[in-house]
Amino acid sequence: KEGYDLAFEEVNKGGGLKVGGQKLPVAFTLLDDTSTQATAVSLADRLVNSDKVDFLLGTYASHLIEAQSTVAEQYKVPYINGGGGATKIFKRGFKYLFGTISPVELLGTTLMTWIDLQQKAGKLPKPAKSAIVVPASMALSATSFTSDLVYDTSKADLIVQNRQKMITMGASEAQADALLKNRWYSLTVLTSLVSELEQLAGLEGRPEVIALAATIENEQEARFLAASAQMLGTLNVTGVPLKELAARRTVVGITPDGAIVVPAPVDYLSWTESIGRVAGRPDLQAPRRGIWLAGRMSARAQQGFASMGWAFHKGPAASEKW
Repeated sequence: KEGYDLAFEEVNKGGGLKVGGQKLPVAFTLLDDTSTQATAVSLADRLVNSDKVDFLLGTYASHLIEAQSTVAEQYKVPYINGGGGATKIFKRGFKYLFGTISPVELLGTTLMTWIDLQQKAGKLPKPAKSAIVVPASMALSATSFTSDLVYDTSKADLIVQNRQKMITMGASEAQADALLKNRWYSLTVLTSLVSELEQLAGLEGRPEVIALAATIENEQEARFLAASAQMLGTLNVTGVPLKELAARRTVVGITPDGAIVVPAPVDYLSWTESIGRVAGRPDLQAPRRGIWLAGRMSARAQQGFASMGWAFHKGPAASEKW
């Protein structure tokens, strides 16, 4: 959103978007598709037929873009895809679909080609050193990447890949098979969990988390555990480096100095008797401990956690060193 806001601001400062030899002012309309295909399609139809927009800037995630872009194609409205990398999106022969990113299997090739061209033009040294900086927004895009992976890979292949990844992480065959057989995980949620644990390479405790994941007893718990692993992955690269993972009825992180990091991927957390019991559990005791909340926490809950020695942090990414 911030990128689009800046782009539209800069264009309008310069007199507008150049179309057919003249500059026209442009307006930006942002709508929430709630990450569902039906809503994404409905909003695109509304924008084209009711709001009379001249072009569409696509949503995020391949399965949403595949559905939404059909509306643009039907009504012959240019559709800019900046958030879907599944190969199938580009194999339908659409004339009004324009991509700004490469399909997932070509991302590495595209980057290397660009580097080669820059070196030949004298704009980059040869040999060149490269570094990968992972901002919070990139870490949080893992869910979309997982959607692309699931979208582009057969079910049988994904199951084999997930099993091999778990075993490579140190899980036993029995632990891997138990998780694969747990009926509460959709293939997308399972792949997301395994991918996030894979990204936490070098951390101890991943087999224990896999064993815990296999015991999940409903879909909500499965999604919560996968989202918690994603939050820990984000924190690990945005200011809260972790030493290990621990299975404490959910997945938590342990820092090198022994502090406990508890992710809470919920929209709102209020103080209840059960939450109070969680905050006081013996297995979550440490000289330092913090809870990272994806949404908001009531004032009473903040007071309750603080009185028990917890630090409260808002957002799945670390805004400062802890």
